[in-house]
Amino acid sequence: MQTEGGGGADTEEEEVPMQQYALNLEGHFKPQVGFMPHVFRVDGDFATGDAKYALKYDAATGSAASEVEVCGIGPSYEDFVAGFAPTSDPGWSVDPQDGCLDVNGGDNDVLNVRYTGLCDAPKFGTLVVVLPTENHSWTFKFRVEP
Repeated sequence: MQTEGGGGADTEEEEVPMQQYALNLEGHFKPQVGFMPHVFRVDGDFATGDAKYALKYDAATGSAASEVEVCGIGPSYEDFVAGFAPTSDPGWSVDPQDGCLDVNGGDNDVLNVRYTGLCDAPKFGTLVVVLPTENHSWTFKFRVEP
């Protein structure tokens, strides 16, 4: 692009790759991340038979619930976002979906996982917890059965 005033050199604006951000309800910006499961590592899996990940549907409440504990990996508090991979069956949720993890060696933070909806057959969900500034994630695989 030619600069104004003539005689100026041609310049181009350099595009700087930036992470996408969205404004959340509290007016803060949070990174938009894709909740893609870790390819080589699973931190919790229903296939092990662990009741924390292999859930039983409670027809009286119309749901199944569990908890996952995570802690920061570094010497300072770290922001996280959590959500279910797009391959998960509808009905899975996690609370909180974002926040700040304690330091490595500090108190574990608890994420509440819930499945609500019909459960006439096994339903699968893959929870991904991401530390956007650390390029780190955890992957947890859940199954709920009627």
